[in-house]
Amino acid sequence: MNISGLKPFRAYSETDVINMFATTGVLSKGTLVAVSAATGNTNVLQNTGASVTPYQTTTTAFGLPPSYAYHKRGDVTWTVKAAAPTDVCIGMLLYDVQSTNRFGQDYRYQPTYERHEQQISLLGEATPIVRRGLFMTDNIAGTAALNSGFTASGGQLVPQVYSKTTSLGVFLSSEDGDGHALIALNCV
Repeated sequence: MNISGLKPFRAYSETDVINMFATTGVLSKGTLVAVSAATGNTNVLQNTGASVTPYQTTTTAFGLPPSYAYHKRGDVTWTVKAAAPTDVCIGMLLYDVQSTNRFGQDYRYQPTYERHEQQISLLGEATPIVRRGLFMTDNIAGTAALNSGFTASGGQLVPQVYSKTTSLGVFLSSEDGDGHALIALNCV
């Protein structure tokens, strides 16, 4: 069975997980990410600039058709993107970021527990990013070699000679039959 991104084996501490960034697009779990925007106050729901809906009225009186309730889902203003070679990588995504499933059904209309069981975050929603730990991943651009280091490019792990100053972690195994390798991640 081929599991894309991260295999279920993971060893990390919850204190190394950041839950305050959304992504700028659809990304897979196991993608290395860097900050793309961090403006505004994360303690306040910033709902300014919400689009006006035709169902929302302010002149409805008793006896007239009711106005419909409108609620814009709050978006997280701090965002991350797939890490490029020149970016400072802050960690790796633990969840897939999507808006629809493989059948085209919108996840907004599915129960929340289903998304968490499938490890999926919605676009604009905060997604867990882990800074350090042990993981089995296949998000590798190149061939992983035992004890080699890696950097990020396009969100993928790029094998290189290990260096304390430039490597984001180290490969603790070479690739298995499915293309997965055990890594020790240590970002920022």
